[in-house]
Amino acid sequence: MNRPTAARRGHRRAEGPPLHVVPDVAEPEDDELDARVAAYAAAADADNTVRTYTWAWNRFDRWCDEHGYTALPASTRVINRFLVTAADDPNRPASRSSLEVLRAAIAWKHAQAGLPDPTMDARARTVRRGINKSRVEAGETDNRAPAAVAADIEAMVDAARAGAGTWRRQVAARRDIALILLTYDFGRRRGEAAGLRLGDLNIVDDNPDRQPRLRIRLRGGKTHQDSTEYVYRPRSARDGRYCTWCALARWIAVLNAADDAAATARGDDAGAVTAAVSIAVQRLLRRDAGDPVEHCCDGVTWLAGRARAYLFRPVANGGLPHAPDTALSGRSVDTVVRQRALAAGIGPRRGHSLRAGVATQLFDDGATVEEVMALLGHKRPETSLRYDRRRAQRSADVDTGL
Repeated sequence: MNRPTAARRGHRRAEGPPLHVVPDVAEPEDDELDARVAAYAAAADADNTVRTYTWAWNRFDRWCDEHGYTALPASTRVINRFLVTAADDPNRPASRSSLEVLRAAIAWKHAQAGLPDPTMDARARTVRRGINKSRVEAGETDNRAPAAVAADIEAMVDAARAGAGTWRRQVAARRDIALILLTYDFGRRRGEAAGLRLGDLNIVDDNPDRQPRLRIRLRGGKTHQDSTEYVYRPRSARDGRYCTWCALARWIAVLNAADDAAATARGDDAGAVTAAVSIAVQRLLRRDAGDPVEHCCDGVTWLAGRARAYLFRPVANGGLPHAPDTALSGRSVDTVVRQRALAAGIGPRRGHSLRAGVATQLFDDGATVEEVMALLGHKRPETSLRYDRRRAQRSADVDTGL
């Protein structure tokens, strides 16, 4: 009688080299080096991601505490109960995207603690599929912000300029117009736009057969946290009111005037510095009060400035930009877009997506998926297609012969 082989007995032959167990060895303490290791581990995730996951985890942790459950490590049953409770909340049921954030935050916290991911259990996935299926059958659609296409961008820019009746409002308008046009034109995420420094901008004119392009350097974004990427865009064919280069030139001029005045008055008290900056900015605004239709971005001198200074900064109530080392937050970018959209009469209050807007506009103008992927930095076509807010309408137009 033949003896059964390992395969016939249902066993698999081990692949690869044999594993060696490393014995426990007493290691010398090095608190300083361990702290640096922890700092690098913490830096692996983008700041916005960490803030979002921290908020979501705290919600789960509080819920567990209220119901007598253990949050870390959490069992699949507890996680399923939590997600179902959030999904069926009679006052504010969590959307599908919110449920995914909650799930990802739980997985993230377990990974930080060196624990296996309890959200990927087969039972947990089944419950999530059931929730999503019931939402679809009930007619729920993705609660995504509408796309701000070119006409919306122009309306926001016009409203910002029309509402700048004082010099203080002119400063805020210059910043917001530059922020909206750059974020839209380059298809950037809010955190990427907020984190730009003056040194991240450069004019590239290295090909005689191609017009010069504005290059922005992106460091540590959502999809490239450990690398640097570059995005290129030519100067807008539209007039100076809607030209990204012109908007940046006008805003950077304000920053340079403010920073130079503050540096010159550095030895004085805070009140004197503020007064010096205020005078310099007002003098600049009076000098640059030309026709906004005309382009003002010829040459490259408008990019001159302190390379490490943040490009988009908060503007104080007194109308002056904050110090060069203070960046506008990603959440503030959303606030700017929402407020400017409301002022332009295009609402709604939850804001518009500039990133989805440029993707939708490009598809409207006949761009290929590959071209949209290249601008938005996507690796997969289906990701770019999700940003096309009019895709379903275009498909319907084709089906009906329109």
